[in-house]
Amino acid sequence: TMQVSSTRFMPVSFPGSEIFDNTRNFDDAPTAFKGNGNSTSSDISVAFYPQPPAQDDTGKRYEISTADGINYDVVEYQPGNPSPRPVTSILGGGTVTFDGIEVTISGVGEPGDVFEVFVPSKNVFENMALFVDSLERPGVAGVIGGVEFIIGNIDAALETALRARAQIGSQLVELEQLKDFGSELDLEYASTLSRLQDVDYADAISRLTQQQTFLEAAQQSFMKVSGLSLFNFLS
Repeated sequence: TMQVSSTRFMPVSFPGSEIFDNTRNFDDAPTAFKGNGNSTSSDISVAFYPQPPAQDDTGKRYEISTADGINYDVVEYQPGNPSPRPVTSILGGGTVTFDGIEVTISGVGEPGDVFEVFVPSKNVFENMALFVDSLERPGVAGVIGGVEFIIGNIDAALETALRARAQIGSQLVELEQLKDFGSELDLEYASTLSRLQDVDYADAISRLTQQQTFLEAAQQSFMKVSGLSLFNFLS
């Protein structure tokens, strides 16, 4: 911070974590995509269980596939890691919980059905890394899934940046107001100093004596008037 007035300290920088690492609410729902070649009767739903895990705020990208239409395998695609990381299996469809999210496979699946799940991060750079990885290794929805995922995150990141810009703008306005106020004080101080330095002492003493005479006369008149009462006339 920097002191800009006698009582005001203005921040001179803005933490990058507030702009780049706080772009999404931690309870933003994951996004799921269904493979174009999936059977029409199978579907997927994803939610945080029971709430977003506070210890893990990194973005995630999962692929859920079945070879027999009954049991599903879950793997995670990590940016920079060429091999998918095995996560868990969903036996017979239904619901399974892993990495803080709850995945439900409903309907009747067929061999080859596949789904893709994106879990957003609060950090805009991690979301960008997931997007780039989805372009290099397209998932079940092709590049459309990654594009749809990143558009929402970019909008959130821009909104966060605009909030920071608005806060910085208000600080700049305050600085301009302090600057104008300081200029007015400079003029007032200069005028007062000029009157003190350029005073005519003889004229000042004469006017002071005159004012003292007026004050004494007013005091005497007040004392005489305040001493009058109806009892004085009755007596």
